[in-house]
Amino acid sequence: MSMLEELTIPEANPGRWLGLWVDKLLNYKDAPGPWQFMCRDYFDRSCKIVGLDEQNPNEVDRVDTMLSSGKAISSLGAAQCTWQGSRTAKFIQGVHQAILDLQQRFPSETLRVLYAGCGPLAPLALPILAHFGCENISFDLLDIHESSLARAKTLAAHFGVEQGIHEWICGDAAAFTPPDGHPGYHLIISEVMQQALQNEPQVAVTINLSQFLVEDGVFIPERIQLSLQYYNSGARLNATLNGGGDIEQFTQPIADLFELTPTLAKGWAGDSERIPAAKVEIPPPNDPKASLYIFTEIQVYDSIWLGAYECSLNLPVRMKKKLSDETEAEFYYEINEKPGLRVLK
Repeated sequence: MSMLEELTIPEANPGRWLGLWVDKLLNYKDAPGPWQFMCRDYFDRSCKIVGLDEQNPNEVDRVDTMLSSGKAISSLGAAQCTWQGSRTAKFIQGVHQAILDLQQRFPSETLRVLYAGCGPLAPLALPILAHFGCENISFDLLDIHESSLARAKTLAAHFGVEQGIHEWICGDAAAFTPPDGHPGYHLIISEVMQQALQNEPQVAVTINLSQFLVEDGVFIPERIQLSLQYYNSGARLNATLNGGGDIEQFTQPIADLFELTPTLAKGWAGDSERIPAAKVEIPPPNDPKASLYIFTEIQVYDSIWLGAYECSLNLPVRMKKKLSDETEAEFYYEINEKPGLRVLK
């Protein structure tokens, strides 16, 4: 049997198909090829069900929404993130493991889950409900775009997991507040970011939502780390084309710049829009052709990490400001309409 035949799920019943799909995804460990095929299959199938046309999208589906804390990407853009195999697979695996751990931690409680920025395909909720069932897990789905929520609702009904969704909330995750008397969430999921934590509101959302996590609850992603490194991208590209390309051969780590966790975010809640980051000494490069880049590593949950080049979130970002002639630089993170890491002038 070929790999393609092994990954194809012929089941016609939608709920049964999704259950088999997620079980297979969870059983494949460290398998970017199968992940890519399977996540593209979920994307294509789901878009067809909800009428989202990737090739000829309507206006409402392709327009981003600009917020005071960053850009909320369009419904189509959010859906397209789904078919990045390593990204979707590792986040689903992280959510799955977190729920198993939370069920042990809170054995007598229905787990309350907030999924902020669910997009139109809700890939971190619907497959999870198909796997665990809807009896002991209750999701609130939050998105800034009404059209995304409407499509996610259609998809939940199609796959027969709508009973696992308690609330459908249209709003800004960076300003969301649960109703009075809400006991808090056991699990909060929000992946609204780009590489180097630029442009999108992941930091502002984490600052806001972390306060609604119960004690011993879990926030996914658990940790996002930005580091400064010298990197010869051209040499690595040439090596990759010739069958090599181990990235450590072409990088020179300098310093960690910024870390985002829910615990740190709680401490920033009363701060201004400028969060202090690192002050670093910049050595001369070992490779004269190397430039300064920001690298992004993401701890999804526990031992599940996304590293350099695994998905679009982990693409190295070249520093726009020339620092190679400097011996020291001080960084800070700015939250505004276009958030990101900055160098103090």
